[in-house]
Formats: sequence, C-alpha cells, structure tokens
Amino acid sequence: MSAGSTGLPSQSDRDKCRQIVKEAMGRAYGAVNALMFGHTLHEEITTVAQLMHKRMMEGSKVMICGNGGSATDAMHFAAELVVRYAKNREPLSAMALTADQAILTACANDFSFNHVFERQVAALGQSGDVLICISTSGNSPNVVHAAQCAQNMGITVVGMTGVMQCKLHAHSDLTLNVPATETALVQTLHQIVYHSICEVIDDLCH
Repeated sequence: MSAGSTGLPSQSDRDKCRQIVKEAMGRAYGAVNALMFGHTLHEEITTVAQLMHKRMMEGSKVMICGNGGSATDAMHFAAELVVRYAKNREPLSAMALTADQAILTACANDFSFNHVFERQVAALGQSGDVLICISTSGNSPNVVHAAQCAQNMGITVVGMTGVMQCKLHAHSDLTLNVPATETALVQTLHQIVYHSICEVIDDLCH
C-alpha cells in the first residue's frame, strides 16, 4: 500500500518536513546561544528583576502588555508572579493588561485599538509601578502609547524587544533587547528572559 493511498505524506514530503523542523530548531539553538554567550543582557535582566522585586515589596505593582504572542507572554509572566514560579511564596502584585476582553474591545470600539493599554495604565497605574512593554518589533502603537503614558505618570517602563532600533526605546527607562529579529525567535528568547527574571525574584523572596 502506497503512502498516498493511506492519506499519509510521501517519504519525500516527510523528509522535507523533517528538514524544516531541524532548521527551525537550529535557528532557535543559535538564538539561545547568542543570548547566553554573545550578548550583554545578563546585567540588564538582573537590574530589572531586582527593581521589580523592590517595587512590589514596597507595595507597588507590575503591569505587563503586548499584542498577539506577546499578549499571552504578558499573561504568562503575570501568572508566574501572582501564583508561583518554581517555589511557594507570597503572591506578588502583577497584572496583564491583555486579559480583560470587555475593556480591550470597549476601548478599541469607542476610541481606538492604539489606546487599549494606555487607557488601563492611566486608570490603574500609580507612580512607583513598573510597566513591562513586550513588543517583538518595538513599534506597536498601543504599546508605545502605554509607555508614553506611564512615563508621564512616574511609572518605570521596561521595554522588551528584538535587536533593532525602535520607537519603544525612546520611551523606556530600561530595555531588554534580545539578539534576534525573527518574530518567533524574539518570542522564544523573551520567555527565557522573563523566566530568568522570575527565578531571581524567587530567590529574593526568602
């Protein structure tokens, strides 16, 4: 019985797909290697983690925003802080600005999608808070607007992007620019970065 008659791909198609997987993993491995050995991000990650811990211990909160995959990263990051990362500890004050569908759709409908995060920062943010803006391009209008609003309110802005110059840089107090330009690889490295931040915070929460 041939592969075609069973509905399964031919051996040549499987070989092609296997090569695609291998190349995707190779690019990811190269990006992680660059983050680990060829990039100077370790100091910045440490600084951000210590700052976040200090502010949350002082009673301030961390807000996180982003679009698409970065929106789910915002929720993932917030969940690690509020619930737990690797060890049980007191819950930490963090929130994803990507999670409330009513607020997001009402603002997008009544005003503009460019203001869905800015509006929440203006309503919920206070001086001393930290806003983490996740954008693979660093040019997402709604993320940039949120950063501008936060800085005007005395909120510390942390920009998480790729290695390109971008609009978010001009409105960030601290930047975590991972060594990648491909969107999927930037997202992969962002997860490593915020998990590393969570690990430091876990250690600081004795």
